[in-house]
Amino acid sequence: MKRLLVFPFLILTFNLLAQFNTITTSFPSLAINADAHLNGTAGIGSVSDEHSIQGAFNGNPAILANGSKYVSANLNHAPWLRRLVPGVSNNSAQFALGISKRYALGFQFKYFTLGNIQFTDQFGNVTTQYAPTETSLQMNQAFRISGNWSIGAAFKLASAKYLSNSNAIVFAVDLGTQYQKKFVERENLKTFFRWGAGITNLGNKAFFENSSLSNYIPTTLQTGSMFSVHSKAGNGWLVNNVSYQVSKLLVPSPPRYKIDPATMDVIQDGNGELIVSSGRDPNVPVMQGVVQSFYDAPGMAGGYNENGEWEATTGQKISEEWSEIIHHVAHEVRYEVSDNLILKMREGLFLEASAKGGRKYFSFAPGIELYGFRLGYSRWLAFGQNTNLSGTHSFSIGFHRKFGYKWRSLN
Repeated sequence: MKRLLVFPFLILTFNLLAQFNTITTSFPSLAINADAHLNGTAGIGSVSDEHSIQGAFNGNPAILANGSKYVSANLNHAPWLRRLVPGVSNNSAQFALGISKRYALGFQFKYFTLGNIQFTDQFGNVTTQYAPTETSLQMNQAFRISGNWSIGAAFKLASAKYLSNSNAIVFAVDLGTQYQKKFVERENLKTFFRWGAGITNLGNKAFFENSSLSNYIPTTLQTGSMFSVHSKAGNGWLVNNVSYQVSKLLVPSPPRYKIDPATMDVIQDGNGELIVSSGRDPNVPVMQGVVQSFYDAPGMAGGYNENGEWEATTGQKISEEWSEIIHHVAHEVRYEVSDNLILKMREGLFLEASAKGGRKYFSFAPGIELYGFRLGYSRWLAFGQNTNLSGTHSFSIGFHRKFGYKWRSLN
């Protein structure tokens, strides 16, 4: 029965066990990464250097156009929330091709399973079992429009099968841009600055079969910057990347509704609709919801007056809007021993306000690359009020090589 109780939270939100005024969405797999590189850097996908293109599939499609011709393929697997429900996993396969120095094309397939869910009657007897899944297919295109700028777009078709009679299909797009500038170029030292921004999962609401329910998908704004230092180390190069990103859901916040002071029950109007007391009506078209998400917080602290209206404490509305911003900080050190051997270590810090879900964790991800073949692993160490993500890990195996690359020995 425990598995059944957890199930609705998994499909409606990725802010599990959240308190106060969390924002819920359908299709959480669209916002969850299975890739060890991204999970090792606390989910920073809006900006990247030319060594890694994974952020193009989960943050900023412009990253694919990195000024080189290459071929890249990755397989990713991430057991998910095993502390709550066994059998949950997030999986993806990615392929990218830098066709020219100015144009790149990519594809991603995602498969998210919630394991086998048992449904019981009032006596605890199992009545049926079902394995809910989410799948998505994505195509990316990216263009290098100048020596410093790139732009990109991704198109996604996603389907969800939560129950045998409760399915949904959504179409969404990602849009992004990235800027990079080289500041120092010496024989033994190079420095770079990069900035990127992307809007992901901008698409229609999820409407479920045989139900009047609908919900937003996790449309997200991300923007970040990266400072890179390449220094000569023996016959190779030591690369240090420091990144910072902020992200925000572009989905309406739940409002406070008017209540009957005598019974404390919410009040409905003549059409059977709840009456918004503070904040904004969340049942609006997608684009209106995107704009509205920047100013619709009802204020978490406050109280109801004698008329059943919510009165937020002074400054609480703007404070709640700021609390919707998630902060990501990451560092990567990469020792390029030669063209064919690269050792990597990534660390990250993910910070979400307690009132919006309270996800806080430290991540780390060692990796190795040998003759273009890549192997990566990441793990999260959660802290704070929401520790259910602690121990979450990801595995990635892949291949990345530039066209015309000369395969030299390790010597």
